[in-house]
Amino acid sequence: MKTFFLDTSNKSSAAFDLYLKRGRCEKLMVLIDGDGGNRLKLRPLAKFLFNEIQDSNIAAISFEQMETDMRFPAPKTQLLNLVEIISKIREIIKIKEINLVATSGGAISAVLVVVNKEDLGIKNVVLLDPTDYLLRDLTLPLGQTWDGNQKYPVDKKTFSSLLKGVRHDVKVHVINFTLRNCIDGKYGIDRGFDYPEGHSRLNNDMVRSFYIRTPDINKGIYIEDNKLPQAFLRDGKIKSNLNIIKKYIMDFI
Repeated sequence: MKTFFLDTSNKSSAAFDLYLKRGRCEKLMVLIDGDGGNRLKLRPLAKFLFNEIQDSNIAAISFEQMETDMRFPAPKTQLLNLVEIISKIREIIKIKEINLVATSGGAISAVLVVVNKEDLGIKNVVLLDPTDYLLRDLTLPLGQTWDGNQKYPVDKKTFSSLLKGVRHDVKVHVINFTLRNCIDGKYGIDRGFDYPEGHSRLNNDMVRSFYIRTPDINKGIYIEDNKLPQAFLRDGKIKSNLNIIKKYIMDFI
């Protein structure tokens, strides 16, 4: 594994870890974490997938500021960072196929890139429990999302609504982690409202919207999983979580 910074003089620069297979492997899987996550937090997943999946190079990325002050940058910055990172990787290795795997709020940059950058050659996007946000000015910080007992506002413009604009050959796969509420470290099925003692992470309707709003020709696989916690790299049985994630990814890609 080797780490690259887009601006080597700036410790807050966007960066990526690159895990390269020996030989002439021309597939690339790009891992994108959510708000509060980055390439460093993705290393357990990146290393596991690199060892378990034989025919793909792996990149785990950090957007600007995500390692220094955990700031989730504005959507436009995420898009520009992601495009620049992929361009940089193309300078290092030959790539014929790109697959994106985005967790939680990482869905924002994944959606933006497949809608706005048809020429990047992205074949699959795997959204792991994606988080939807109100669609505002792309230069502004991200706005409100929904969780717990809040009803998902299907009439509002959110990032998932952008998927209606996909105009090229890419498949969008969505895994909805239905274990929502955590009480003393144990999870229960989302009942549409918070348990008094626990925390409800996301709204199932919000996650499902990414698949519903994808054009039929671009729809991949939709799965509702009742084993994985949303913070699958932190909560529950981590090794088991990683094996489940690997199986889904290998089924999709």
